[in-house]
Amino acid sequence: MSKCITGLLLLLSLTTQAQYIIKEADHQYVLYNFSKAITLYEKAYEKKRTLHAAERLADIYRQTNNYPQAEKWCAIAVSMKGSKPENLLYYAKALQSNARYAAAKEQYQKYIATDTARKLSDRQKHNWLASCDSAISWMNTSSIITVENIEALNSAQSDWAAVPYQGGVVFTSDRIIAPPSKADKPFLRFDTEKLPDEAIYGWTGNQYLRLYYRNGQDSVTVYPFNAGTRYHVGAATFTEDERQMFFSLTEIPRKTARGKGTLKTINVEIYSSQKDDRGRWQAPVPFMYNNVDAYSVGDPFITPTGDTLYFSSNMPGGDGGTDLYRCFRTDKGWTKPQNLAWLNTEGNERCPIIDRQGHLFFSSDGGIGMGGLDIFRGPITGVGAIVNMQSPVNSPQDDLSFTLDQYGNMLYLSSDRSGGKGADDIYRVYPHVKPVMPVGTPEDEPLIDTVKKPADTTQEIVPIAKEPVEPPKKPALTQLATLLQFSIDGTVYDSETKEPLENAEVTLFVSQKPIATVQTNDAGYYRFDLDTGTVYMLHGQKENYTWDEKTVSTHGLKKTTVLHQSLYLPILPVRPRLQVLNVYFDFDKADIRPEAAVELNTLVKLLQQHPHMKIELRTHTDSRGNDTYNLKLSQKRSEAVVKYLISKGIVKKRLVAKGYGETKLLNRCKNGVECSEEEHQVNRRTEFMILKD
Repeated sequence: MSKCITGLLLLLSLTTQAQYIIKEADHQYVLYNFSKAITLYEKAYEKKRTLHAAERLADIYRQTNNYPQAEKWCAIAVSMKGSKPENLLYYAKALQSNARYAAAKEQYQKYIATDTARKLSDRQKHNWLASCDSAISWMNTSSIITVENIEALNSAQSDWAAVPYQGGVVFTSDRIIAPPSKADKPFLRFDTEKLPDEAIYGWTGNQYLRLYYRNGQDSVTVYPFNAGTRYHVGAATFTEDERQMFFSLTEIPRKTARGKGTLKTINVEIYSSQKDDRGRWQAPVPFMYNNVDAYSVGDPFITPTGDTLYFSSNMPGGDGGTDLYRCFRTDKGWTKPQNLAWLNTEGNERCPIIDRQGHLFFSSDGGIGMGGLDIFRGPITGVGAIVNMQSPVNSPQDDLSFTLDQYGNMLYLSSDRSGGKGADDIYRVYPHVKPVMPVGTPEDEPLIDTVKKPADTTQEIVPIAKEPVEPPKKPALTQLATLLQFSIDGTVYDSETKEPLENAEVTLFVSQKPIATVQTNDAGYYRFDLDTGTVYMLHGQKENYTWDEKTVSTHGLKKTTVLHQSLYLPILPVRPRLQVLNVYFDFDKADIRPEAAVELNTLVKLLQQHPHMKIELRTHTDSRGNDTYNLKLSQKRSEAVVKYLISKGIVKKRLVAKGYGETKLLNRCKNGVECSEEEHQVNRRTEFMILKD
């Protein structure tokens, strides 16, 4: 009896200890002191395994981008009683960030299945699943690009946002202590009774972000600039003459409302500084649209002439987390922020930057990508395609804060991909082909941003380059002087109404491998850049439509060319609908013939396009042979088709196999009627009936 009492007292003691630790861990969690909260939650979980502790650990590791630990604790959370459906989503994202795409897709499908109220958009659900499939394809496709870690710039901590400056590089880092506070952590949170530590950032346990500089073979030094804050100083951007700089920072307001236990959120702001005649940076000036108590503005990019400022913000009226905006400079200051709605998604858009040809590069986690933030290229206006830059530019983790050279090729990028030296690292991007350059001679007209300023400013066209961009003195390849550029554009239409289809998905294939996917704009328009001497296949699809495919080629093109190809998608007929597949079988056999596999692959695409669709595979025989035997043979043929579809990734529960034998002949060739082989072949067919959309 005494042993039982002793055991009970010990259990009560452990439970009490765990509750006390959880309470303190929760306090650190709401203050975003994640480095302290992790230790406390793990200690509490050791004493008592609770769903609350597991969920909080999964959330902290997810927000601090510790992908292996996030996967571990998400897996624990989803296996525990009472786990919320959202844990499936976080588990899928963690698996995706660890390049476990097949497993991630399975968890996404489980999470989507919990959406009985249909609160998730079809576009979001499709993007999750398509991202897993696309990433596998991109990682298995050879690339003409090399991405190399710049060890001389990187540390064991976080290093990112490298930009050329006075022959060297300016970048952002929290080096000296440990991992990063990413720029996508857009605020500080603290108890107003006690201001944040001025040396250590509670989110990471590291030093605050600062600007650093390295020139040539010199060692890395703190960039000689007083930003006027004791806290974060983020990514910098310079005008072409290097006399004006824009950067992001966090600062605690001098007047802060006091109150015990009251939480205060401080958002990111943009500031600028001008050089005086002596070359010294003047006191920072706040951007006129900062609102530190309401929202963040960050990731600034100033155009070379200083006329246009691009940035990201979570200000009210956006499409998702953080959206992309721009303002034009006028004599009275900056115009009101313009939301770049054609680029923004339900997710987060970050790090905008434009090249001299009018392309806008940015990072996003809201499109079809490899995981985390991916780098995309899109149009500077609302017309044009948005293209994922694919592997190796993108990785399963976050890829952001990139820089372009004078020809529009990517120069630096930042990533926390596996194999790096620290948390975020800076990488050099080397194209193995001739750089993308403007076509023509140096005497051509300068390239310009053709977007006009809003009505409250002068209606001048904003110049991007003062002078024409000249080719390099030493071209990478001898063919550089005769560089040709090819692209294809077109419109996706409803084949019956001939109306353009918005948000249709167009995929570009080479040798049956997808290399790029875009969605059409509200005018049904798409566009891709093409390589020389290549055969492509275009595949267009949209929810509630069947697909259309066209083949195009750049073989034999001798001058810069824009190809045009429209796609016409037939709308799916109303159920019930029986459709015949050109899948035939040899006499007395149930094997899938090679030409049948080609036809079945189109059915695979249809099922992938419509993830909720359920079908019945109906297989038939000719009249020769025993009726009972034919019924069994047709069942085997249906099962063979189902097995083939399953091998292509279609879930078994979406497929029903049904053999009809010779009970539904299409011609006169019933028992006792003499017919040719071709007539009998017509009856050895496969059909499918859509049972559920």
